[in-house]
Amino acid sequence: MYRPEFFWEATWMLLAEDILHDVQRVMDNPGIGLTNDEMKNCCLQKLDNLLKDSGRSVQNFPAMPKTTYNAEQLDVTNRLILRNYVTINALYPKT
Repeated sequence: MYRPEFFWEATWMLLAEDILHDVQRVMDNPGIGLTNDEMKNCCLQKLDNLLKDSGRSVQNFPAMPKTTYNAEQLDVTNRLILRNYVTINALYPKT
C-alpha cells in the first residue's frame, strides 16, 4: 500500500466499529464508553496481530500511528485487565 496512514485515517472508525460493543459486552456494562484514542489503540492492536500472522507489524509502516499499550496490557477479552484499565483512566485521566 502506497500511503497506509491515509488509509488508516479514512477507515479506522470502520475497522474499530465493533470494539465498543465488545467492551460493553465483556464488561457487562452497556453504558461504558471508550475515547476515540482508546478505540484507535484497540484497533491498532488488532491490526498488528493480523499483520504478525504474515510476519509483519505496524512498526513496518513508519507513518502509521503506534499502539500505546501492548495486547497484554489491554485485552478486551480479559475482564480484569480491561476493568483495571478503564478504572485507572477514569481516576487518572491523561492531561
